[in-house]
Amino acid sequence: MRPSWWKMRFAVFGYQNCYRSEQQCHRYAAHCHLRNRRNFLERRSPMQATQVLRQEHRVIEQGVAVLSELARRLRQGQPVDRSQVAAILDFLVHFADGCHHAKEEGSLFPRLERGGIPRSGGPIGVMLHEHEHGRQLISTMQQALANWDEESRRQEFWEAAEQYVTLLRQHIWKEDNVLFMLAERVLAPTDDEAICSEFARHENERMGPGRHEYYHRLHEELARALGVSSVATAEETAPITGTGCGCAHAEHYHHLAGQPSQHEKSNRS
Repeated sequence: MRPSWWKMRFAVFGYQNCYRSEQQCHRYAAHCHLRNRRNFLERRSPMQATQVLRQEHRVIEQGVAVLSELARRLRQGQPVDRSQVAAILDFLVHFADGCHHAKEEGSLFPRLERGGIPRSGGPIGVMLHEHEHGRQLISTMQQALANWDEESRRQEFWEAAEQYVTLLRQHIWKEDNVLFMLAERVLAPTDDEAICSEFARHENERMGPGRHEYYHRLHEELARALGVSSVATAEETAPITGTGCGCAHAEHYHHLAGQPSQHEKSNRS
């Protein structure tokens, strides 16, 4: 049975914006605590596309943890290396937004709309609004970085950074636990394959070869330098197929295109 829209709205918006009464939403909130939230959408097997996006979320969470640590040090008046600030902003601009969010907006969201998930008044609209809010906060941080010697601008940076950290952590939870589960309910296997092919084109044509792997290394190096522990388990970042970077994009895309992966090539030799 497909869940009613007011339940989906509760999961994304909270009870204030549900179509049903506050009392009903409170009862449903208690109900969600008594059972696994993932089961109420009765999802089928995970899509490869949403699995790729979830694995990217684990990488972004690591970058957000780095940003949080930098903001904490600045708020407490501790010295911070400007180059580390520039590096994490580079990661957020080009990987979190330019790669991950762009793939969602260009491939996943349009297919969800065609599958019956509304943009206006629904979870897609919320995600798009939060993407834009994140870009505004990144712009504030970039402007502060340009005038780093001014104490007031460093304060602007850590204030915007803390807002961004809160925004992204909540945003990722909503996508992992609501939007992607809806996608796994309404999209067909052919949609999944098409989305993954579009992901591959985006990374090859807009980011360029090797850039995805570069940003994986960048966030790991920053985390080690700042003593930030990993927020993802080995299972969460395990490749989908074969070997490669944490999200195994190249291997997975070769598989969808009917081309042999590196693992298959090695088995043939």
